[in-house]
Amino acid sequence: MHDLKLIRTDPDRLRAALRQRQMQNGDEIVAHVVSLDEERRTTLSEVETFKRERNEASQQVAKLKKSGGNADELITQTR
Repeated sequence: MHDLKLIRTDPDRLRAALRQRQMQNGDEIVAHVVSLDEERRTTLSEVETFKRERNEASQQVAKLKKSGGNADELITQTR
């Protein structure tokens, strides 16, 4: 098993290791792994953004309810 951080920072090292093992499609494998890692990191970033927005909205709902306001519209938007 190879460290994903190492593959991200030094993909040529993995390519060389795959060539030593006589894997013909090593370049394709490395490119695919790097691509999937980038997609995963982008998705995680988006998820964290959504979580932050949800938490901010929840705080606003709590403030509205505490002050006696109507938070139904904000609750609907966060769903």
